[in-house]
Amino acid sequence: MSIVQDESRVAALPQAQTDASTLAGLRVVPTRHPGRWLATAVVAVLLAMVVSSLVTNDRWQWSVVAQYLTWPSVLTGLWGTLRLTFAAAVIGFGLGTVLALMRLSRSPLLRSVAWGYTWVFRSVPLILQLLLWYNLAYL
Repeated sequence: MSIVQDESRVAALPQAQTDASTLAGLRVVPTRHPGRWLATAVVAVLLAMVVSSLVTNDRWQWSVVAQYLTWPSVLTGLWGTLRLTFAAAVIGFGLGTVLALMRLSRSPLLRSVAWGYTWVFRSVPLILQLLLWYNLAYL
């Protein structure tokens, strides 16, 4: 039994023509979205109001905030955070590249090691990994 009950009607349907002359004759009309412009304007005004409130409100006491953010201990911590972030990015990129090449290798041993490493670190929850790596120094 055929899914199409009247095959003569299907055969009579016009076939899609995609040659250049047919496409060149078509007029392209851009889609209009007036609601998007209105929503963008509303969000921009609200964002400007929030920024203005943050900058001009005296209760924020920006001089005190600047004083606290420039303490030597805060700047030392910020510098340490930036160094660790850069080191983690470099190590992650390098290790990711090596693991990707191992996964693409024809060697079953390299593929298995890369798959196992990826499986272990993707299946263990992050909080458990943090506890493990942080407490590894106690051993």
